[in-house]
Amino acid sequence: MYGWYLQQGEDIRPRIIEADDIMSNKDVVHQLCIETGLDRDSIQYEWKIREEADPLKKKMMERITASTCIVPGLEARGLDIETEKSKWKAEFGEKDSERLAKYVMDVMPDYLYLHSRRVQSVQSKSP
Repeated sequence: MYGWYLQQGEDIRPRIIEADDIMSNKDVVHQLCIETGLDRDSIQYEWKIREEADPLKKKMMERITASTCIVPGLEARGLDIETEKSKWKAEFGEKDSERLAKYVMDVMPDYLYLHSRRVQSVQSKSP
């Protein structure tokens, strides 16, 4: 999809955002606003708990509506696939953990390609 958007001409410039950057670097969020024309003053890093009346939405959105901020410490940066695989084995069993690890390794080149093209803060672009 990213490649397709790149081929549409200069009027459309796709943006790649990395969740770790959003969670841990406010400058990246500001840079994204600059690049997309969004209002930096509307960014919220804290919010009030929200009630959801629809029972189906409530279950699906439970963690989000009960949150009051971005929870620190959930970044993927520095994770080790073997450590994660042992967690997946405990949660999903041997067969599914192996399959999941294979999926992760199979898409890693695509992830690294997109990661290298992500929005970065001006400070993080400097050598």
